Amino acid sequence: MHEDLSILISTMYQTDINFVYKMFPNHDISRLNLVIINQTSSHQLLKSELKNIQIQNSYEFGLSKSRNKAIELCKTKYALLADDDLVYQKDFIKTVQAAFQSYPEATLISFKLLKSADQFYKKYPHENIELQLRGNPIILSSCEITINVEKVKQADVQFCEHFGLGATFTSCEETLFLRSLLKRKLNAFFVNQTIALHEDDGTGGDPIGDEFIHAMSASQFFIYGYGSFIWLIYYLYHTRKKYSVSNQEFKKAFKNGLKGIYEASQHKKIIAKQL
Repeated sequence: MHEDLSILISTMYQTDINFVYKMFPNHDISRLNLVIINQTSSHQLLKSELKNIQIQNSYEFGLSKSRNKAIELCKTKYALLADDDLVYQKDFIKTVQAAFQSYPEATLISFKLLKSADQFYKKYPHENIELQLRGNPIILSSCEITINVEKVKQADVQFCEHFGLGATFTSCEETLFLRSLLKRKLNAFFVNQTIALHEDDGTGGDPIGDEFIHAMSASQFFIYGYGSFIWLIYYLYHTRKKYSVSNQEFKKAFKNGLKGIYEASQHKKIIAKQL
């Protein structure tokens, strides 16, 4: 799988390739296929002499744009989406390889991340599951995702560039990527194995955070349509019970969710072109 797997790294303002060695402390970097999209300025360029590292210094910004460009440049059958602050486990390649052997029909397989040595990044299912268009027990993070690049390109699946860091809706691009994939009758799975350590909470750490609930509600509009209003009430009701959310916090989250749904509906035609 070394030859069939690329790691697609999204980063910003990097000028020193040494950050890659921190990501893969147990690996020979020269044996990994790396595609790095460095969103930066003209005077902060990233370079490498290693032939197995493909770098594009990009002057446009947005995480989904970075993911799409990396997938476009990828030349291998499989790819793992990565951020520059992950630390990969020694056997992560074997883990990915075994998963695609177990699910050869898969276009997407997601895995677990650790937040610390003894704590997972989020609550994960306790067994392997097939992911569905609705009702999944987890919300995907992009750096948990591996893909069959050939199938993704053939089906013209891409990350919606209106979602993700640097976009109008600052997260939940993974939700719509999964939606686009499943709408095209492709298969996606969660595999109960760990591939990396990610200490950062990311953009979705607070389940009713302003930006998260705004983006999540907007993304649900493209799954449920105007039924996303019902989804929002259901989501906030269960979140309130689980996290003891105050009345003030509930009202604020509801308003942010309504705003996300409204803005998504106003830009429906433009956003739908990328779904």
